[in-house]
Amino acid sequence: MRQVETIAAAHGLDWQAINAGVGGVTLKNEIAILQETGLSTNPEAVIVGFYLNDFQESPGVYVPQLPSWLGKSKLLTHIIFRLALRRSGSTSLDNVFGLIEHDEIREEDLLRWGKEFEASVPVCQGDFMIAECAFNHLILWNLADWGGAFIPDVWEYLRPLFAELTRLSKQHCFELYVVAFPVRFQVEMPYVRDEPQRMLDLLPMLREAHRVTGAPLYYDHCHMTPHGYRLVAEQVYELLDSH
Repeated sequence: MRQVETIAAAHGLDWQAINAGVGGVTLKNEIAILQETGLSTNPEAVIVGFYLNDFQESPGVYVPQLPSWLGKSKLLTHIIFRLALRRSGSTSLDNVFGLIEHDEIREEDLLRWGKEFEASVPVCQGDFMIAECAFNHLILWNLADWGGAFIPDVWEYLRPLFAELTRLSKQHCFELYVVAFPVRFQVEMPYVRDEPQRMLDLLPMLREAHRVTGAPLYYDHCHMTPHGYRLVAEQVYELLDSH
């Protein structure tokens, strides 16, 4: 987001960008961060950087989402959160107050959906960068990570979370944008698989940059190089500027 602010400044725009990103959290966690602290900044726009495994609960990070009646008081929210941490020794309020109901994707459901996906598409173990069936194999191999985003049932879980973001944007009068990051395989393979990216689609821009320059955009399958992030920042700036 700091790069977006820098690009805007170069165009004479006095934008202030706040990076609220936290590594290893989920879309549900990001909504909680927005409610707990983000809304207090009165944002004009909120950009959700969605990575393809953001449906999965992080084993080490949990940001609690309090009931709406508690969210009306920042002081009460802060006090309850701190008391919970002291009493439970963790970042979860579930065992302390019993206020939060979890409806996470269970491992057995994910495996069942994966088997249904495997039965419905061609799957092979050939050249991962060429054959469509080999990419389906990659999806299954990475089912608990980015591969799950290609499973339709996973989006049944995600849809209410995006609906909640939309509700918050209307209630608090900010523009909502979702930036869905592709994995490296999607950028570099010769054909397009973009089912999860059809929001702000970074994939065409990244594929074109890879085709034209060949400059490294990724360190691994998901973490981008500075050059890659610069291209993303320029795309986000253009989106915001156009609105």
